[in-house]
Amino acid sequence: MFFIRLSFICLSILVTSHWAWATQPGFELVGPDGDVVLFINNGSSIVLKQCVPHSLTTGQSECEQRSDKPVFNVPTSEIKTHLRNVLRLSINGFSEQTQRLIKLANKSEPEDSSALERQRSKLVESIARIDSFIERHGPESANLSERARFEEQLAQLEQTIADNTTSAIEWAKQDVDARIDRVTEQWLKTTGVRRLLHGDAMNRFEFNLLKNYVRYAEAFPHFVTIPAGAFAMGSPKNEPKRSADEKQRHVTISRSFQMQTTEVTQAQYYFVMGNNPAAFKWDTICSDGYILNQDVQMCANHPIEKVSWEDTQEFIHRLNQLNDGYEYRLPTAAEWEYAARAGSTTAYFFGDDSGQLSSFSWSLSNGGNRSHPVGQKKPNTFGLFDMYGNVAEWVQDFYGSYDSSAVVDPQGPSHGTEREVRGCGFASIERYCRSATRIRSTPDTRWNVIGFRLVRTPK
Repeated sequence: MFFIRLSFICLSILVTSHWAWATQPGFELVGPDGDVVLFINNGSSIVLKQCVPHSLTTGQSECEQRSDKPVFNVPTSEIKTHLRNVLRLSINGFSEQTQRLIKLANKSEPEDSSALERQRSKLVESIARIDSFIERHGPESANLSERARFEEQLAQLEQTIADNTTSAIEWAKQDVDARIDRVTEQWLKTTGVRRLLHGDAMNRFEFNLLKNYVRYAEAFPHFVTIPAGAFAMGSPKNEPKRSADEKQRHVTISRSFQMQTTEVTQAQYYFVMGNNPAAFKWDTICSDGYILNQDVQMCANHPIEKVSWEDTQEFIHRLNQLNDGYEYRLPTAAEWEYAARAGSTTAYFFGDDSGQLSSFSWSLSNGGNRSHPVGQKKPNTFGLFDMYGNVAEWVQDFYGSYDSSAVVDPQGPSHGTEREVRGCGFASIERYCRSATRIRSTPDTRWNVIGFRLVRTPK
């Protein structure tokens, strides 16, 4: 319990603090009450000291003068366990479903079911009284907003009652453990945490990423495996609004690959490149995910845009230098369309009805002429978000015509002057959001409607 309490103390200060430098490897975090947590790497552990308020320029001497404040020593061998506990105690930044599961998983035993049933009975009675009043006097004289509030409370309570069993709690623990393990593994892989564990100095951006990691945990890069298979690339001649360059042919993808579930975000791009060329990076656009680092502004979870095809190649080159066991690249046009279709043969992966597009895409009808945080719309059956809309995406191929003969793992033309772009953007009309749509642009083009996503294969 002592371990958990301290984890919670550290987390609360992490989320609310601002950055400052320590005089030895590590860094300081200043909490809302002026107290300081000093992170020090002494080789075998990370030491968290809670100190008295003091000038940040005076170093750690005042920390050492106060022995009555708790000191939390985290062995590096147990850092993963520590991070899991910190995440387990936090629900900020997670999806609504994950928040509910974490709350449920943190329960040690079911609540008093009779008390919950009594609450339910009172709500049912309150709704019945309003309904009876409506029958006698008509709806115009009833407080319908109060009835709606009771209905909402009843729905939440019934979910609580359904959750209030030992089996439900155990199931939630397992599910949350899997989610937390995934987030923890990714946290441990970030450069900021590696530097913390190795005792190197962190720059302000790395610090801010670490400080806000819980808040943005589910927006960090995720990849899903796209299985090998075959499909009809292009569109049939009777598909409405098709273009002449969408000639249909049978394509086999002979090997599975992993594709990023979202487009590369501004934070991910900055983390590798050290700059942010995006047009949509101001705090007025993304007050919740806004980061300012040494005069570089960013909407952390919005897709990167205004990057050329040539810029993507430099990004990928630097990323591959990290040697994390994977080879990163852009998808080929065939891989992109195969992944976007996710087994479908219709104009869109959800069918032929373009009226459903707004559920899966930020495009002209709902895009507001700007980018949006990634992963907010419904994914396709492969688990890929924003394959239509938000920003269009560079692929590896030169743009060019192709014949209708069957092919295995096509790489596109061997030469050309333009590169291919797939998907559509926040300002695109529906015809350009079809799975088969092909767009082209010179490799030095930087538009605010074009970004990219990665694929990777094990080395």
